[in-house]
Amino acid sequence: MTPENHDGLLVQPGTTQCLGNLFVVQEGVFDPELGRIDTTHEEAERHNGILDQALIEGLDTCEIGDEGAFYLEGKPGNFRVTTWLGNVVSDDVTLTRQMVTFRRNGKVFQGKLIEDGNLFLFKRIK
Repeated sequence: MTPENHDGLLVQPGTTQCLGNLFVVQEGVFDPELGRIDTTHEEAERHNGILDQALIEGLDTCEIGDEGAFYLEGKPGNFRVTTWLGNVVSDDVTLTRQMVTFRRNGKVFQGKLIEDGNLFLFKRIK
């Protein structure tokens, strides 16, 4: 599949559907759902960077009930929430069992870690 480039974001041809995070490896560029993508490493890395920043900025304007996915990094007493690229979203984080709560700019988000990994889906709760 050859995506369309919309100011750096890669979208599915003929749609406004933005691709998610892309894996950039020596063998090429891959989308987790669509498989191999016909684009350059540079375009894929630019896409990932723009997407990463948009996800962070989106937290600052989201409403209660809005959802997303981030990653929990660190150790007890020093947790942080990060994007797929490792950019820090918040270091005001608590972990109770598998439940992650984090705060950013006066907003509170909560979600559950997915099976023994560091990915978690969250909702804004306050």
